[in-house]
Amino acid sequence: MFDSGKKILLIDGYTASGKSTCLGFVQNILNEDFCYLPKYSTRLPRLNENNGNVFCETFFLSENEFNKKNISHIYNKAGVLYGMNLNDINSYLNSEKSIFIIANDFFRKEVHKLYDNRIPIIEVFIQSSSEIRLNRIIEANLGSEQKEQRLKRFYSNKKREMSDFNYIIKNESSMSFFKNEISKLINYSY
Repeated sequence: MFDSGKKILLIDGYTASGKSTCLGFVQNILNEDFCYLPKYSTRLPRLNENNGNVFCETFFLSENEFNKKNISHIYNKAGVLYGMNLNDINSYLNSEKSIFIIANDFFRKEVHKLYDNRIPIIEVFIQSSSEIRLNRIIEANLGSEQKEQRLKRFYSNKKREMSDFNYIIKNESSMSFFKNEISKLINYSY
C-alpha cells in the first residue's frame, strides 16, 4: 500500500497540553528523521513566539507577506488568516523524512485531502487534565494579555472525540515520561 517508511504525525491537543513541547522534542532529538510542516498566520505572535523558535509552531507574517507566499488551505478565524505553504508541502512530499504537523480540525482534514493513500497518517491527541493545563497557563512566563488569551482559549476548548485519533499521549506526569511516550509514538505504525 505505502512504498516508503515515512509517515505523517498530526498532533492535536487542548490549550497547554504540550503540543509545542512535543514539537521541540521532535525537532531537537529526531531532527534527521522528521521535518516540521509549519503553519503561517497573520496573527500577532505571543510573548515567547517568534519565527524560527524551536517551540513556535507558526510563522507570523503581515497580511501582505501572507498573500505573496504560496499559501494554500487557508482558513479565516475572526479576521486572522492561517494556512500552509504549497512549496513546503511539495518539498516534504519529495523528501525521505517523515512529516510532523501540529494541526487543529481544519488542518487535519486538509492534510487528509493532500496525503491520504500516499503516506500513512497517524493522528495523535496529547491529553492532560484540565487542572494541569490550567496550572501550566497560570505558571507560564506570559504577559497579562497573553495569559488572558490563553485562559480564554482554555475555557472555550471544544470537546474532541478521542475515536478520531490513532494514538493518545497522556502528558500529566514528568517530562521524561512525556518524552518516552513521544518516542513510542515515533515507532508506532498501524
